Amino acid sequence: MLGVEDGTARFLELLAGIRNGEHTLPSSFVYLLIPGLYSNHGPLYFVGTKKFFSKMGLACHIAKIHSEASVEHNAWELKQYIEELYWGSSKCVMLLGHSKGGVDAAAALSIYWCDLKDKVAGLALV
Repeated sequence: MLGVEDGTARFLELLAGIRNGEHTLPSSFVYLLIPGLYSNHGPLYFVGTKKFFSKMGLACHIAKIHSEASVEHNAWELKQYIEELYWGSSKCVMLLGHSKGGVDAAAALSIYWCDLKDKVAGLALV
C-alpha cells in the first residue's frame, strides 16, 4: 500500500494564490455549480462563487434544481443541464457539487454515464 502524503501545505499555497487573483483553472471548461440540500431556501446560494469564477474569466452556471427533490430526479435534471451547456458551448462541463448536490451529480454520472462520459471533464465534491 502506498503511503499517504499530507497535502495541507500545497492546498494553503494554492488557496493563497487564488485569494490574490491567481488561478490555474482552465477556461476550456464550463463550470456547473450544483447546490446542496435546502439551497432553494437561500436565494443567494452560490451567487458569490459564481461571481468569483466570472471575475476570473471562467464560464460558470448554477444548476437550478430543487434541492429537496429525489436524487434520481435531480440526476435527470443535471443530465439536461450538462447536455445543454455542452452543446451550447462545445466545451466539456466541470461539475462542482456541494453537499447533496454532489450526490445528485455523482448519481447523474452513474445513471447516465453513456450519455455524459464525453461531455463531463470531472466532478469535484465539497
